[in-house]
Amino acid sequence: MIINRIFLMVLFIANSMLAFAGNASMLYDGDIEKTGDDNQAALKQQTFNFIYVAPDNNMDMRNLLSELGGYKDSDDPTVFYFVAGDAPIVMRCNMVDDNSSGFDDFIKDYLKWDMSKWTVNPISDKSNILSLLSKYDFLDENGELKYKEVQIIFNVGEAFWTEGYNETVIAALFFELNVAEYLEKGMQFRIFLRGTSEFDNDNPFGAMNFDNINKNKKIKIIPVE
Repeated sequence: MIINRIFLMVLFIANSMLAFAGNASMLYDGDIEKTGDDNQAALKQQTFNFIYVAPDNNMDMRNLLSELGGYKDSDDPTVFYFVAGDAPIVMRCNMVDDNSSGFDDFIKDYLKWDMSKWTVNPISDKSNILSLLSKYDFLDENGELKYKEVQIIFNVGEAFWTEGYNETVIAALFFELNVAEYLEKGMQFRIFLRGTSEFDNDNPFGAMNFDNINKNKKIKIIPVE
């Protein structure tokens, strides 16, 4: 059993590298250097948000998208990642390469999409997220958080959980980003489970238990009916 888990973990990492090579380029509007602000004091007053959105038909999308608008209207740098199969939509607010001017129009269109477009691609989503968080580096040269707070937020539905993406996306990212270390430094890692409150309390992130994620009390799973 242990050997099988180690093999699967290695396979996850190998697949991430392959997917990164094939998919990362479509996320950006150009070859933009890592963003940042030389004024570290200013950064320490901000929260960096990364928000992943994977809808399903049981979610109250209007309520969710209204909540996301609050992040857009704040002064904090925020990256939104909307799943869409092999062509995810990435929007950036309050950043050097801000592309949020069309946010409201996009939201109106996104509400009209059918379920077939709201498709999670666990391998490419994971590698794309790793690429984005590397690009918008939230760590300083000493490996500490640049910001007052860093939030990684998942807005997902019951289908995300039943398909096992809680393990192949969330838990795998937790392991590869070394989130356990950064939780001790002020990172927030939160999952809004929308449309259901049903999940395995003993192993909420799957039996492989990447980096002992199932026992980490700092991770918040928040059911939203």
